[in-house]
Amino acid sequence: MARFVDGATIVCQNLVMNCDGLRKRAFSNFFMAHGRITKEIERRMSADDVVSLEVYDVLLALENSPEQRLRMSELAEEIFYSRSGLTRLADRIEQKGLIRRVACPNDRRAMHVEITELGISERLRAWPTLERSIKELFGDRITDDEANSIEMAFAKVLLVENSNPSA
Repeated sequence: MARFVDGATIVCQNLVMNCDGLRKRAFSNFFMAHGRITKEIERRMSADDVVSLEVYDVLLALENSPEQRLRMSELAEEIFYSRSGLTRLADRIEQKGLIRRVACPNDRRAMHVEITELGISERLRAWPTLERSIKELFGDRITDDEANSIEMAFAKVLLVENSNPSA
């Protein structure tokens, strides 16, 4: 098993207590690889003075949605954030002029978040750094067969997760 070098070790070990050896190693490697890759991508995005990965995620979700807007609750589900965490993040992004909140026309209690032209521009400016990072940190390190196996495995995990949202 890989040597763990940070506090994620205890979390990871607790998450996989009931897994067999192979699945425990697979999950541990996934967990650690995700953390390390994400941390390095964030470092590179900061060094290139582009939006952070979490901001990029929000901007991309909005850009790809109908009318380039979503309710806050829909956006939170889309990017796997709590509503309170998203509210704080949206406050920071809105202050930079990358998104704006607008009243939902069908429900006065709800707010839509929509991407601005500046938000689209900043997401596009960040893409080369993210694309290069994904290629160098992940894509160049695995074969096509490994990529196919990873894609199929996570498609199965997501299928089960999507069919049982309370799990």
